[in-house]
Amino acid sequence: MIPVDVYLAAIIKLLGAAAGAALALVFAPPRTWGGFLRRLSAALIFGFIFAPQVRSWAGFPNDWEGTLGASCLAAFVSWS
Repeated sequence: MIPVDVYLAAIIKLLGAAAGAALALVFAPPRTWGGFLRRLSAALIFGFIFAPQVRSWAGFPNDWEGTLGASCLAAFVSWS
């Protein structure tokens, strides 16, 4: 059985990645729907996967706010 903390961490990472993708969408909108879907999927994947590395590199605290911020930053950077 998987603990609830694992699910909660995954949800927090996905929320942060979605926030980073939305923020990047405001600053650099894509030209086509295909570009939008490619960038959105890449931002969600990179924000989810690279959140722990960004958190340790940027010095974010090891709590839910740090994880949320790290995944948001990773998704935002991956958009460009």
